Amino acid sequence: MFAWFQNLLPKTGNFFEQFEAHAVSMTLAAEALAKLMRGGPDIATHIRTIESEEHKADAVTRDVLHCSPSAPMAQI
Repeated sequence: MFAWFQNLLPKTGNFFEQFEAHAVSMTLAAEALAKLMRGGPDIATHIRTIESEEHKADAVTRDVLHCSPSAPMAQI
């Protein structure tokens, strides 16, 4: 029934662990963005956090695309 879904998942690596790591990074970035929008003295800290978490999430995305059967799409 879910064979099509299994075909989408990477054959190697830890997809679900990577998915969770990506979600954690995006949550932390969203929290920092909310704090940034509220204002206050820590604007630079919030911006650094957003950038850092974005880079972490990008790294996870690259790893997942590199291991996926549709890797040529990662070249786009």
